[in-house]
Amino acid sequence: MIQPRSGANSLLQLNMGEGKSSVIVPIISSALADGNQLLRVVVLKPLAKQMFDLLVHRLSGLANRRIFYLPFSRGVGVSSTGNELQPLFDLCMRERGILLVQPEHILSFKLMGIDMAIREDKLSGGVAKGFLASQSWLDLHSRDILDESDEILNVKYQLIYTSGRQEPLEDYPDRWIRIQKILDCTKKHARLSRNMKPGALEVVERTGHGAFPIIRILDADVGEELSQRIAKEILAPIEQFRLLTENVRQAALQFVACAKRDDKLVTLALDGCRGTGLWKALLHFRGVLGLGILQFALQKKRWSVDYGLDQTRTLLAVPYRAKDVPTLRADFGHPDVAVILTCLSYYYSGLKDDQLNLCFELLFKLDNPPLEYEVRQETSGIFKELTRLCSSGLGRGL
Repeated sequence: MIQPRSGANSLLQLNMGEGKSSVIVPIISSALADGNQLLRVVVLKPLAKQMFDLLVHRLSGLANRRIFYLPFSRGVGVSSTGNELQPLFDLCMRERGILLVQPEHILSFKLMGIDMAIREDKLSGGVAKGFLASQSWLDLHSRDILDESDEILNVKYQLIYTSGRQEPLEDYPDRWIRIQKILDCTKKHARLSRNMKPGALEVVERTGHGAFPIIRILDADVGEELSQRIAKEILAPIEQFRLLTENVRQAALQFVACAKRDDKLVTLALDGCRGTGLWKALLHFRGVLGLGILQFALQKKRWSVDYGLDQTRTLLAVPYRAKDVPTLRADFGHPDVAVILTCLSYYYSGLKDDQLNLCFELLFKLDNPPLEYEVRQETSGIFKELTRLCSSGLGRGL
C-alpha cells in the first residue's frame, strides 16, 4: 500500500473486521507523512469524526503527529488574496502531519478557484489565482489514502457550483409537460408489460381513483423495451408529430429510440422538422427515452429511499441519505432527472390541501383558465388528480 508495484493509483480489498481503518490507515499514514509530501486521509462524512478521534488517539501521543482537519465549502469566507490556506498546507507537510478531509471538501476547493476565475471583478481575479495556485501545488505534492474507496469513488459524489443569474430551463414549460406525457404513457405500458418477463418489472397498484402506480424496473432489457413502446406512442400520427410524413416519422422514431446510428436518418428527421419546434422535442425525447434517463430514474432510484420531497427548503425532489431522511444541501445535478423524480414524488405522495389551493390560484391568474385547465388535463397527471379531488368535493371552496 505504501509503495505499490505499479507506481500508480491502486485499489485493495480487505474483508470486514481486518483492521483497515483502525490499524492499517494509521500505520501507512505515519509512514507516508515524511515531510516531502502532504498526506491526506479521505473519508466519508459519517465516518469523519470517528476517524479523527482514531488518528488523534493512535498518532498524536507517542508518535507525536499533528492531525489537521480543514472543512471547506462554498460558504467559507476568503480575502482578496486567496492564499490563507496554502500556509496551512505547508505547515502540515513540514511537520509531517496528517490532513483529514472529506470528498466534498476536495471538490469544493477545486470548484472555488474555477468559480472565482470565471467572474470578471478584480477581487475574484486575485482570489482565483491563489486558489488555482494552491490546487496546482496539491496536485504535485499530495498523497491520498481513501478509506471506503468504493463509496468515495462512486459517480454520485459530484459537486456542481451554479454561476450567474437564475434562469428557467431551456424550452420551458414544454420540457416538463413532455415528461408528464412520458410518465402517463409509462403508467399505461408498464401495466401492459409487467407480464412480459416475470420479475423484471414491478408495478404496485394503489387504491383510489386515478392513483399513479409505483413503478420500478428490475431488468434492463425490459426497461429498454418499455422506452421503445413509449416512443412509438408519442410519435404516433395522432400526436404532435402528425404533420410529418410517414418516412420522416419512422426516421424520427429510430432517432429517438437510438435504434441505429445512421446519419441519413438524422438528416431526414432534421429536414422534416426544420422551421418548427419539433426538433427540440425530438432531442428531448431522445435523451429521456433513447439515452436512458427514464430508465435510470425508474431502475436506479427508489422513492422515499433514494429521493423524495423536503419542502422545508425546496419544492423539487432531493436525494435521500436513507429511508425518509433527505440530504441537507444536495440536489440532483441533471435537470431532466430532477424533473422526472419531482413528478414521481408528487404522483406517489399526492397533493396536500395547500398545494391544491396553490394550483388553482395559479390557474385563475391565467388569461383563459378553463381552456388552460382542459389542455393541461389531457397531458398532466397532476391535473387529472385535481379533477378527481374536485369531483370528490375538496375543491368546492375555491
